[in-house]
Amino acid sequence: MTRKVQNSLFLLLLLVNFVFCENSSDGIWTKEQLHYLENLKREIGQNTEEIPLPIDVPTINEMQPIAFYAQLSQTLTIGDLQTVEYDVVRVNVGNGYDKRHGHFTAPVPGLFYFSFTVMSFPDKSVHMEIVKNGAVFGNCFADSHGYESGTSTVITQLDQGDMVWVRHVKTESSQPLHPLYNSFTGFLIART
Repeated sequence: MTRKVQNSLFLLLLLVNFVFCENSSDGIWTKEQLHYLENLKREIGQNTEEIPLPIDVPTINEMQPIAFYAQLSQTLTIGDLQTVEYDVVRVNVGNGYDKRHGHFTAPVPGLFYFSFTVMSFPDKSVHMEIVKNGAVFGNCFADSHGYESGTSTVITQLDQGDMVWVRHVKTESSQPLHPLYNSFTGFLIART
C-alpha cells in the first residue's frame, strides 16, 4: 500500500471515528460501527489506485507527544552555576529529559513550553535561571522569609539537539533547595 493510500485511509478513519463518536452518547463504538469500519478498511486496502491528498498527513511517529516532569527527591545544596539534576522523573514521554545531567534535549525541532519552581529554606534565598544552550532566557527567585517559592515559565523555539536546563546563578555562597517542591517541566507545543 502506498503512502498516499495509507494517508487516505488514516484521514478516512479519523473522519469515521469523528462521525461515530459524535453520534454515540458514551464514545464507545457499536458492533455495527466496527463492522462498517472493517469493511471500509478492506475496500480501501483492495484499491491500488493512489488517492491524491491536499495535505501531507503526519505519521503516528510524527504526532508522538514530547513532555517531561521531574522533581528533587532530597535536599540539594547547589553552588555557582551548578545545574539542578532533578532525579525523580514522573513523566518523560519522548525521552528528552536526562536525570543524570539535568538536561532536556529536544528530540525534534519545535516550539516548547518550560516551567520550573524553586523553594527556599528559612533564612536562605535562592536565585535560579533557565538556560538554552548556555544562554540564560528566564529567571526565578525565592526569598529568605521562610519557605518561599517562585516559578518561571518560558516558551522558546528549539532546533533538534538544543539543550535546556535549570541552574543556580552565580552568588557568594551555596544554597540549599527544598526536596519535592523544586521541579522542572516542559512539553512540545508544536513541531516546526
